[in-house]
Amino acid sequence: MTRTKVGIDECVEDSLSKGDVLYADDLEGCTVVAAVWPKESETFPAFFAHFGGSTIMDEENGQKLVDKFADVLLIATSDGVVAPEGAWLIYAKDRNGEERYKEGNDLIRKMLTDANVTAEEWSYPPPQGNMTQTVELRVGEDEPLIMP
Repeated sequence: MTRTKVGIDECVEDSLSKGDVLYADDLEGCTVVAAVWPKESETFPAFFAHFGGSTIMDEENGQKLVDKFADVLLIATSDGVVAPEGAWLIYAKDRNGEERYKEGNDLIRKMLTDANVTAEEWSYPPPQGNMTQTVELRVGEDEPLIMP
């Protein structure tokens, strides 16, 4: 089992073995996209992207980052016509319960739509104190997504 941290404004597209983990442990308002495809031979194709809130809200850099990640996502979806077994868009809410970075998240939603990926949307509350917020994608597991 390998654990691979995906840093802010980074993404990973890889075929992973059962039990491997892709994760982000420094969310603090960031948005994550995770997807896993059905098993191919002994591995599970997966995609995990960690979008920094300030980056996706920047007019120029936000679109550039989404475009860069979209190219990687298209690689993952171009191997066949099979849709992901599971896909998730995970974003933060503010203290009033409103979606943080909505305009940037809408760019990400469009990226997913353009790649024909239907993602469940999950939100997480803002951090309180020194609590570390982590999202993990555990491929090949019954509960593949672990939320803060």
